[in-house]
Amino acid sequence: MNKVKAGRVTDTLSDGFQVSWNNLSYIVEKSSFPCISYNKSTPKMRVILKCLTGSFNSSELTAVMGPSGAGKSTLLACVCGKQTR
Repeated sequence: MNKVKAGRVTDTLSDGFQVSWNNLSYIVEKSSFPCISYNKSTPKMRVILKCLTGSFNSSELTAVMGPSGAGKSTLLACVCGKQTR
């Protein structure tokens, strides 16, 4: 079984590979997203992905589905290693 941690893949399958992640979270700071007012009630951080677990197997078609703004692109960026912070 392949495991992904921080965008790294380790190969242990003999007939393909599997990319998997466990407890994946992605949080951004307040300065990196637009906000109408910066009063004290505005959160300082925003959780984009929270405690996600999943996997992709080689030779299988996998669809990532959800409404606009659900974090689909962020998930794929984190899993492939483009988002490291």
